Amino acid sequence: MATTKTIARPVRPAPFLYFRDHGKLLLVLVLGFATLTLASVLGDRFAMTESGPEALAGIVMEPPKTLPDLTLQHTDGLAWTSSDMHGRLSLFFFGYTNCPDVCPLTLSRARQIYDALGADAEAVDVYFTTVDPERDTPERLGRYVEQFNPAFLSLTGSTEQLEAAKNAFGVVAVRQETGSSSGYSVDHTATSYLIDGTGSIRAVFPHDAATEDVLHDIRVLLDETDS
Repeated sequence: MATTKTIARPVRPAPFLYFRDHGKLLLVLVLGFATLTLASVLGDRFAMTESGPEALAGIVMEPPKTLPDLTLQHTDGLAWTSSDMHGRLSLFFFGYTNCPDVCPLTLSRARQIYDALGADAEAVDVYFTTVDPERDTPERLGRYVEQFNPAFLSLTGSTEQLEAAKNAFGVVAVRQETGSSSGYSVDHTATSYLIDGTGSIRAVFPHDAATEDVLHDIRVLLDETDS
């Protein structure tokens, strides 16, 4: 006599049955919500980046270093104070006329930057301050700097005034006897300083910084001033 065997199957809970029947739809909804959430977060982040200040290419001073009150002299004998930089952008450099390489290269780069700025150059001052006042007479210093651009400003001063300026910028200058016809050289900090309209150092550049990087940062600060 044939018998019938009954196979017992486990009873599936209701949520399982619902997911089995509607799982694909739920998965699509969950993934869609996650995608929308991620897109919203990334969208906000990129929007903040685009609307925020553009990054500087130079070595950024954070926070910006505000210069103290300084007094020097133009080569025509007129007094100069650090307040003369207020309301303008300034590119500041220390050097000397007998410098064999770094100084003329830095001034040549400044000339390229100045020319590339076009009409915007009217809002930018380029300063060359001597670290060798013994040989850099006002007349010699002025002639030297004007060879690169007559608009560039050359500064000198008393020993005390120049020391105060070097200390404010963190510049070191050491005389080295060479035994040559020039008598000595001056090893000095070969850094250019970008100063904003409040008289604060915003970025510094090594002597071999790319012209495009310095130009970029000047334009960023010009835009910042206009905004």
